Amino acid sequence: MRTHPVLLAPRCGCLSDLLGALEPAAGLDRGDLRLAARVHRLARRLPQIGRPVILDNVAHVPPRVAHLVRYLLVRQPVWLLARSTQPLEIGHVWPYLFFFKRIDLPPFSLDETRAFLSAAPFNGNRSELIATTLRLHRLAAGHPATLAALVAELRCRTYDLHSAEGLRLLALHARITRVQKQIAAG
Repeated sequence: MRTHPVLLAPRCGCLSDLLGALEPAAGLDRGDLRLAARVHRLARRLPQIGRPVILDNVAHVPPRVAHLVRYLLVRQPVWLLARSTQPLEIGHVWPYLFFFKRIDLPPFSLDETRAFLSAAPFNGNRSELIATTLRLHRLAAGHPATLAALVAELRCRTYDLHSAEGLRLLALHARITRVQKQIAAG
């Protein structure tokens, strides 16, 4: 089993998402406990592990999740990855933002997109993938997660990357796949 230096929760839209990601990483199983008991058990366990908790895709955080975040961040390192710090977009965790240092990461440059595409796992013709760097960069608007979703979709199907219709179809299929994964995980 591989140990990571951080505990990652890819979504924190509700307590069950957060618990579902952090409990296994903390060595806890769900058991027959009710949600409140699971929250308290996890809150006691995480500081003992001593690894930072990363909450990814922080948006529209409900009050119960915000309460757990507040409890954790005064006891251990917590990182929030969010696209915004606006209260209406980030949710109920916004009053705690003063605990965090804000780091703005710009979108990928064209060279960073090219490097990402060169290193991304891809079974097809890599030189053709690299040749479409500019088109994929524009389609993803420099956003790494969107670019990763596009490359994942390119691994599954063949698209004409030299036509606007092929690029639109690629973007649509990548969004559909992302939504399906969210529904299946939810």
